[in-house]
Amino acid sequence: MINSSVESGKSERNILPLSLSITSASGLAEHIIERNSEIPVRRELEFSVSPSDMPSVEVELTVGECVFAKDNRRLALLRIPGVKNTVGKAPRITVSVELWKDGRIYCV
Repeated sequence: MINSSVESGKSERNILPLSLSITSASGLAEHIIERNSEIPVRRELEFSVSPSDMPSVEVELTVGECVFAKDNRRLALLRIPGVKNTVGKAPRITVSVELWKDGRIYCV
């Protein structure tokens, strides 16, 4: 289960116990939603796509606190087809991650 509850006075809060990360090209875990974030939560990050002649991009979503993504637990691997080539600069994509109170994760 992704979320956990914390008793705070009279109300109960849902928090994320571990960070959700996107794997960068260098293999590092780029935290997109930090641990202890209150749920529901939505965050976006913009990435450069390298090399620019790739027909598709893979986005790996992991959970954990390790610096290297390979040491965290993989939740999803998404393939984004049709990345357009740009002249003079690397194409960019925006990754949006949403975590709902019922534990569902949406990554677009």
